[in-house]
Amino acid sequence: MWSKGAVLATVIGAFLIIIGFMVMGLQMGQPALPGWEKYAILTTLVLLLVLVGFIVFTYPMKITMWEDAFIIRRLGGNKVIRHGDIKSAHRIRKNELDLSGKMFGTSGMIGYWGMLTTPDHGRFRIYSRHLRNMLFLEMRNGRKYVISYTPKCEKERDTLRELMDR
Repeated sequence: MWSKGAVLATVIGAFLIIIGFMVMGLQMGQPALPGWEKYAILTTLVLLLVLVGFIVFTYPMKITMWEDAFIIRRLGGNKVIRHGDIKSAHRIRKNELDLSGKMFGTSGMIGYWGMLTTPDHGRFRIYSRHLRNMLFLEMRNGRKYVISYTPKCEKERDTLRELMDR
C-alpha cells in the first residue's frame, strides 16, 4: 500500500509533467520560432520522455519476501536481495532519513526510491512505497539497502527476527 504522501506527490508530479508536455507541444507548433528553439524544445521533450520511462521501469511496485530472499518487483526487472547475502539488518525510522542527502531518486513521487546518503549509514539505495516498517540491510559485499516490508505471517516475522539477530 502506498503512503498518502507518495500518492499526492505522484498525482501532482504527473499533472505537472503532462502540463509541461502540452506547453512544449504547443510551442513546437508556433511558426515564429527559430529553428534552434524548436530543436531545444524537441530535445527537452525527448529527455523528459527518457526520464519518465526510467522512473516507471525502476520504481518498486511491490516488495515480497520469499523463504530465502526479498524480491523488489519492478517493471524493468526484479531486484533480488538474498537473505544469505545480508550481513546485518535493523529497523530504521523516517526521522533517520530526514538528514539524508539525495544523490538520485524520488521522495514520494511513485514511491520512495533512489540513492541516498546519511552521516550514520553512508550511501545506500532505498526501495519503498511508504516510510513505515523500514529495514536497513547491509550486505556482505558492502552494498546497503533500505526497504519497507511488513511481515504477513509468523514465519516471515521469524525470518526478520533471524536477520536482525545477525
